[in-house]
Amino acid sequence: MTHYVDIKAVPPSEVTVPVVLNKVFSRFHKALVQEDSPELAVSFPKEGVKDTGSPLGDVIRVHGEEMSLKRFMETGWLGGMRDYVQAGMVKSVPSGAEHVAVRRVQVKSSMERVRRRQMKRHGYTEEEAREKYPDSAEKRTRKPFINVKSGSTEHSFRLFIQQKRVNEPGEGGFNKYGLSKGGTVPLF
Repeated sequence: MTHYVDIKAVPPSEVTVPVVLNKVFSRFHKALVQEDSPELAVSFPKEGVKDTGSPLGDVIRVHGEEMSLKRFMETGWLGGMRDYVQAGMVKSVPSGAEHVAVRRVQVKSSMERVRRRQMKRHGYTEEEAREKYPDSAEKRTRKPFINVKSGSTEHSFRLFIQQKRVNEPGEGGFNKYGLSKGGTVPLF
């Protein structure tokens, strides 16, 4: 990933930064699914910075190769969100930048949902599922998240995000959310 573009949320007073980030991220995902776009990735360079209005910060950074990123930005994927963001120019990644793997974190936060899925997949009775998956097995996370609508199933869900620094850049690629399947992105 040699280039990037920053998309900064600048909502009017009646809209919050997380709402803008959710919409922009959902549009990004939808564009990746529809356009069968080249490998693009995201990061959140202001994650954890106070006064941004969101645990993930107020910037979504889209990473890619220069020409692929320029073509993608010209597709108009932001649509009506342009009034709520400032999209920067495609720029080169500074040399010596650290790398991070930006991944989805999944937790079993709803045992009721886990039980329903296991009943459907494995034919468990409700009693068997409740015995195998008790309420005490529920897990919670404090990771920041984006509310996103799946481009393929149209279901809305929380996508928990983890940005983890790595010693060496990874070459594993990215999914249709722009998140790591082993690949890394520069963080600066």
